[in-house]
Amino acid sequence: MKTLDRVLDRVVFGESDNMSGVILDKYEDYLCAQFVSSGADMCKKDILEAAKNVSNLTGIFIRNNVNLRKFEDLPVKNEVYFGDIPKDIIISENGIKFYADIINGQKTGFFFDQRDNRQKLSPYIKDKKILDCFCHTGAFGIHAKKFLAKDVVFVDSSRIALETVEKNYESN
Repeated sequence: MKTLDRVLDRVVFGESDNMSGVILDKYEDYLCAQFVSSGADMCKKDILEAAKNVSNLTGIFIRNNVNLRKFEDLPVKNEVYFGDIPKDIIISENGIKFYADIINGQKTGFFFDQRDNRQKLSPYIKDKKILDCFCHTGAFGIHAKKFLAKDVVFVDSSRIALETVEKNYESN
């Protein structure tokens, strides 16, 4: 496990980290966790207590509202594990500020695993028209604007996502 102090990152990425069914995303003082299988769910308390022991966390939120849990008769619900979780957490990626909503956003609130892909847009974007479909927080489109895209259109079926995109766009 990576050190958890002052990190904005995907700390545990399921199978890639030999922890099948476990996702842990770190937002500096907050952790957002997801346990998508019964094996992961059985270890939930031990994993979260270990995370608390190696970091000075203000709060942990569990995003267990994924339908995969239904296949193993697990409850499909979100919960605060401990602490007070703010609706919006402001993070910075590649010099761009983003509001991440770990309570109502999709998955664990921000797709940290796409950071490198967003950075790799740079040489392809200048003076282009960009369509950011399923935009969630608008991270790809806002990176495109930073890399001098001519125009960006954001599309998502979620009103909450589009409101987040608007806040993220305006703050940058």
